[in-house]
Amino acid sequence: THHPPLAVMLIRAATDLIGPNELSLRLAFVISGALFPWFVYRWLALVWNRVAGLLALLLLAFAPHLISLSAQARGYTVSFLAIAACLYYLERALERDSLRSIAVSAVALWIGILAEYCVAYFAAAAGIYFLLRVGKQRPSRRLLAAWALGQAGGVALYGLLAVTHVLPMLDS
Repeated sequence: THHPPLAVMLIRAATDLIGPNELSLRLAFVISGALFPWFVYRWLALVWNRVAGLLALLLLAFAPHLISLSAQARGYTVSFLAIAACLYYLERALERDSLRSIAVSAVALWIGILAEYCVAYFAAAAGIYFLLRVGKQRPSRRLLAAWALGQAGGVALYGLLAVTHVLPMLDS
């Protein structure tokens, strides 16, 4: 397949657990589309205020394009959810100097990478965002090391996907 492996794995797991029907094909993507606005709300409530988060939640919850994307068996909504969760936990890690939150942020980034290749643009932007935030607020060395380890894991994951998915696709 020309797509990252997560969507295929989600569809396979759902059809094995629920059965080969329409609901099982789309369930993970519908759930991701429903959770995405919630994480955007949580992130904006941390960086701005709850009113801005609530407005974003309402806009995203009723956005026709997001609703139609959520009904498709594609990795877009999973990557949206992963991006929003990554931002929320990254901000939470900075606010609380929490290794657990930085680890969850890294795992969310990796899930996004496995869902869609284009998350590389977000990964670069999130890296710049983190570095700008570090300039204002001095987190602990262990938090910086954990963040760097998560970023290295993302780069390694892209390398693995390049070797296992992209390069074989280019050869065919």
